[in-house]
Amino acid sequence: GSYYFGQKKSRNSQGGGGRPCCTALVIWMILILYSMVQRLCDVSSTELDAFRSIGTLHSCRYVNLALWFTENDRIPVLNQSYGQAVLASMSRMFGLENSNFTLVLWLAISLSFLHLYLYGLFRRQFAKQLSVLLTGVITMGNVTLTIYPVLVIDSGYPLLHNGYTDSVAGSVTFLIYLVYLIPVFEGTFQVTKYDCLFTIIFVLFWAMSAPQNIIVMCGIGGCFFCYLAVKKRYDCVKSIIKLGGAILVGCFLGILEGGMLTPGALVEQINLAGVMQFSRDNEASIRISRFLVMPYYIGGTLKNYSWSLPYIESISQYFSEEYQNASYGFALYHVSLLVWDSIRIVFWALLGIVLSVRAAYANKKDEYWAASAVIIFMIGYVLSFGLAINSYKWELSRFMLPVYFLGMLFLAYWLGKAWSEKRNRAFTAMAIGMILAGNLPYKISGLITKCLENDVLRILKEMILFKDRYI
Repeated sequence: GSYYFGQKKSRNSQGGGGRPCCTALVIWMILILYSMVQRLCDVSSTELDAFRSIGTLHSCRYVNLALWFTENDRIPVLNQSYGQAVLASMSRMFGLENSNFTLVLWLAISLSFLHLYLYGLFRRQFAKQLSVLLTGVITMGNVTLTIYPVLVIDSGYPLLHNGYTDSVAGSVTFLIYLVYLIPVFEGTFQVTKYDCLFTIIFVLFWAMSAPQNIIVMCGIGGCFFCYLAVKKRYDCVKSIIKLGGAILVGCFLGILEGGMLTPGALVEQINLAGVMQFSRDNEASIRISRFLVMPYYIGGTLKNYSWSLPYIESISQYFSEEYQNASYGFALYHVSLLVWDSIRIVFWALLGIVLSVRAAYANKKDEYWAASAVIIFMIGYVLSFGLAINSYKWELSRFMLPVYFLGMLFLAYWLGKAWSEKRNRAFTAMAIGMILAGNLPYKISGLITKCLENDVLRILKEMILFKDRYI
């Protein structure tokens, strides 16, 4: 977005950067208000716990951590993502004592730059109005083939509804690093020591806030390493080895700083509400089990998890019984039903990836982008659909976040290209309408209902002035 605004200024030569700055400020203020109303909490009359959401998702647990950081003047080695807690503690270092609200400010900043970044990408190719619409397809659109809202990521999706700054920043940095990495695979960019330092910084951030990015990126690098080695493109292989070494260094340092990748033996135990441990029930080892269902939930209550839906639960039970009884034909049939359900859930993002693969095959260009998307989908799908780790299933949905983000980006590009070239405009309009209809009307009606049923101005004032305390 900033790049595009700079280009416009140099083209028009009218001087003044006020308009883009005002646009960014207005977007930020709108997103602040939206986040607070979306997670409205009457702090004066609500019984608060560590997982209560005050403006951002589960904000109280991160404020608890921020209080611990500032009171003890250090950051312990934790076994969870804690980037938001670092942001909240930074605001406390400047004397602010309303960290729940500062978390809203950081979330709104992340979402603002996400919208500007995507708008800048589309504006290079399409008109202003179309670029705004395509940005909305990514940040507000449903990935599921339905016109009813289905939540597919535990931190919130679409990204406009995401409640974690960690997830938003993790999605954007994944795309930024992939943009940097593709020329390395193509052999048009030589890796230097500064690029290795750049990689270590990214990995350190991901270890703290988005560990799924490390695993997915290692999968991409490993696949292309094998492919380029077979093709005897040793210059590219050498560059991948350098970046792989940088990733290993970043992972080692990230393990020491704490995060989801940190082994339990290195984790510091602190008695604080909301602190998560990767190993549940005092388990010392990681248990990986088969759990064939795509994690999602329907509507506004967590009791509607996909595996608690009657038809999904019955199919899963039939599959388990038939597999144990060696009735593999029936087991395969019921697995196909679960797979079809998962394909329906990821439909629009998968369609974007398929269109990119088709275009790369037909035009003989952008093969590495298409191949990367396929690899990302395979990794995310296998981990999210097929496995549970230490009884965690819903949390594994984050491995699909790069899939949804990249797939919807590709889909938005092809929809914009079809519209601008006046091809299949009826289908394009129908597709955009279905994508937005799955979330936009539901969210708008929900916000209106909250405003009508509550004393919004009083509640917002109390949320902003709510003082930090352990909950």
